[in-house]
Amino acid sequence: MKVHDGIDARLRESLLAQPVFFVGTAPTALDGHVNVSPTRGQLHRPR
Repeated sequence: MKVHDGIDARLRESLLAQPVFFVGTAPTALDGHVNVSPTRGQLHRPR
């Protein structure tokens, strides 16, 4: 697994070119679990 400190220009362009995005949520508690779901369609994109 690769962890990024931020999204640079190269990574941003790559992400915006993808037809499917994965949206995830994670709890702050150590005993929780992460939910990740694929999604398509119009998303709020950074300018």
